[in-house]
Amino acid sequence: MARNRLRRWLDQARHTPLHPQWLMTLRDTRRASLAGLASGVVLDIGCSDRWAEKELGAGCRYIGLDSIATGVHIYDAHPDIFADAGDLPLKSNSIDTVILLEVMEHLHEPHLAMKEIARVLKPGGTLTFSMPFLYPVHDAPHDYQRYTIHGLAREMQRVGLVPGPITPTLGSIETAGLITCIALGATAM
Repeated sequence: MARNRLRRWLDQARHTPLHPQWLMTLRDTRRASLAGLASGVVLDIGCSDRWAEKELGAGCRYIGLDSIATGVHIYDAHPDIFADAGDLPLKSNSIDTVILLEVMEHLHEPHLAMKEIARVLKPGGTLTFSMPFLYPVHDAPHDYQRYTIHGLAREMQRVGLVPGPITPTLGSIETAGLITCIALGATAM
């Protein structure tokens, strides 16, 4: 009950300095780029409310996947498949595009998920990925790690994925603003 009230309050506060995502435009940036990056069979790991499905081009076939632990108990997700990202119930070389946005930090065994992504992606397939670096613990107790761009590239290379450009989404000013928003939000609670 208290968790639902807090979530409603945070949703209302999302566009104010009391919410840590106030300055972040990442979701809008992701939305704009998905249509151009995704093609063919698209697997959205951690699909939540399936928002990415609406952003895809006409030639895409969407498969939403979420975990029971967070998908059901935190986000009320409605995926096509409930499964663990570290044990994907899909054929090898069957997916053209994998979407993994703001999910990696919640994976208990991220190396297994990367291995599975490498297995299901077709040769030349695309992984569209994002992960917060500086962000408070969220969806506890399912928040395990953050990677630098170098750590992420290392993890991808370990499983045979070839990283394209990895670009941080926040510069110094945005990061300072994010820290300020986190501090204001924590003070307000």
